[in-house]
Amino acid sequence: MELHGGFFSGKPRDDYRKDIMDNARDGWRFVQAFAPGVSAYGASGYADLIFERKVED
Repeated sequence: MELHGGFFSGKPRDDYRKDIMDNARDGWRFVQAFAPGVSAYGASGYADLIFERKVED
């Protein structure tokens, strides 16, 4: 998920809720959003959405 606004606002460009709901319909469970610090102030330009689901045997 790409962010815009930099250090002060960091609002998502995309509707991340839709991404979460779409993945949930496919059996994925949302675990967390991870935004590593990459700029001079430690702000990130993106966040990774992390999902999990049970592997069928």
